[in-house]
Amino acid sequence: MRYGLAFYNANINKRLTELAINAVNREEMKVSTVDDKAKTGHTTRASKNFWIHEHSVLRPFLDLALEINKAAGWEYDIDTIEPLQYTEYSSEVKGHYGWHADQHSKPYEDGRVRKLSFSVFLNDEYTGGEFDIETGMPSEPNRIKTLCVGKEEKQINETTMQLAVNGSVFFPSHYFHQVRPVESGLRKSLVGWVLGPKYR
Repeated sequence: MRYGLAFYNANINKRLTELAINAVNREEMKVSTVDDKAKTGHTTRASKNFWIHEHSVLRPFLDLALEINKAAGWEYDIDTIEPLQYTEYSSEVKGHYGWHADQHSKPYEDGRVRKLSFSVFLNDEYTGGEFDIETGMPSEPNRIKTLCVGKEEKQINETTMQLAVNGSVFFPSHYFHQVRPVESGLRKSLVGWVLGPKYR
């Protein structure tokens, strides 16, 4: 079911990201960990999150996702956006999120499924914390693309991209991706999922 672009990079209007950040209540942020020690032997996620529910924030991101859905050649049947997740990954706990896909194993009660995911990079005052997305098959030597955002000096190669603050990546929700451990500083991001009727 892979057609269209593997992923789509877009620069998000600073006013829109500021609107989202202003909706965050830092006192209500929750620690989010995913322990998968039975399978992997370690914690697969360490971060803090806050959910943004305001329609005035969600609607512009849905409109942008609808535009990108066409521009990238996916043309998924999408019509709804979930609350946005503001996330912080701290170097104090080697904040990270191991390999995972955003699509669930079954539809929501209303029959919708996650079809399009996106991540917006809100700062660059950190090292590590690269975003990896798997776009190819196991036999391909360069099947993983890496997005580097922090100010750490890196040698850029054909599988690596350098994004600016407020840069974003949109991709099909069934693609595997990860956030590598943050080595120093605090990585901030905004994550969203766009839904539509289940595939037929």
